[in-house]
Amino acid sequence: MQKKFAELLLTKKYTANECWNQVFKRSSPQQAYLLSISNQVKQYIENRKDEIILSKDVTNAEVLDEFKALAFSSLTDVITWTEDGNVKIRASSDLDISVKKAIKKIKHYKRDYYDKDGKLKHTDNNIEIEMHDKQVGLDKLGLYLRMWEKKQGDTYIVNNFLQQIQNKYGTSETVE
Repeated sequence: MQKKFAELLLTKKYTANECWNQVFKRSSPQQAYLLSISNQVKQYIENRKDEIILSKDVTNAEVLDEFKALAFSSLTDVITWTEDGNVKIRASSDLDISVKKAIKKIKHYKRDYYDKDGKLKHTDNNIEIEMHDKQVGLDKLGLYLRMWEKKQGDTYIVNNFLQQIQNKYGTSETVE
């Protein structure tokens, strides 16, 4: 019974009392709390977390794909606009998975405007889209590809990045 309780608690979908209700078919917030903080349940959950992490078999390629999604995404992958200011948002079903991963948050604001008689004049719909920081993805990719090395803090020094550019374009001049 404790194992089932701990498994439910591990999902983080339920409160301790909800887990208790599912396992023991009755409510007891105090007993649920005491069991949730017991050493046996805590230890079981920690062991299971380790097993779950190890079973994910995260590969270097998967991590690189995540950084690439951040590094090479653009707001123009999500919206378009015209010279006269008309903005069009692409449907989520039309977005590539890497673009979806690069979106940090979307906020929708709706405001109704009424005339003096209380009748609705118009409604403004505003959408705010925030992408994840591209620099993080670029920095991590650059470090992985050994294009630069970490120096101290957040300062990077050039390693073989310039050499790669010079090799590609066949120049030994300083690239600016």
